[in-house]
Amino acid sequence: MSDEQAMVEPHARRYHELVQAAIGVLAAHDRGDREGANRLLTSMGTTDDALAGFFSVASLATQVASSEVGRTPQDFLQELSLQVASRP
Repeated sequence: MSDEQAMVEPHARRYHELVQAAIGVLAAHDRGDREGANRLLTSMGTTDDALAGFFSVASLATQVASSEVGRTPQDFLQELSLQVASRP
């Protein structure tokens, strides 16, 4: 393993852990498990780490959803914004 790989691998592993934890928080919240969601959220570490995990999940979800409906991510986000704005 090169020095560069040795430096990147822990960051990639941490990124994967944060994304998985963020997905777990969302799943626990969705099933009404507030304690589990809070436990997972706490395990993410700092607020910056949690934000990075949730931002990555949002980005991945946007890519998947926009692909499923045959729109660009920007078009999908614009439509999402309009739908949110139209709700009370």
